[in-house]
Amino acid sequence: MSLGRIQEIADNPYCDEEKRWLAQTFLARASQKPAAYVDAVNLRQLQRGEVESAVIFTNMECTALYLNPPAILNGVDTAQVTRSADLLDLELRIAEAKKMGLDTTSVEQKYHELIEEIRSNRHHSGNER
Repeated sequence: MSLGRIQEIADNPYCDEEKRWLAQTFLARASQKPAAYVDAVNLRQLQRGEVESAVIFTNMECTALYLNPPAILNGVDTAQVTRSADLLDLELRIAEAKKMGLDTTSVEQKYHELIEEIRSNRHHSGNER
């Protein structure tokens, strides 16, 4: 189905309500801008607490990260994608707070809880690598 046809469905007030909502949702997500870009080097820097600024996440040659998936994706665990975005957000907050000399105990605790949840889900779903 073309984007033009999806746009027609989204704009048609007489269309089936569910189809119209799905078309509008797809178009909204398809036009989203990435929240950040990340690569292996960026992640290692985050893990070591070496991130001095979030500017390292603006390199468009890296993998794009979205706060929500950019479109309805088949076969993708969108909850896992959302958790990954949450982890990135927490890692950024921890790095910035440490740089400012703030106590990061509660944020780091939440980060480790999310990591454990992801590990547990991988183990139970058989997706463990």
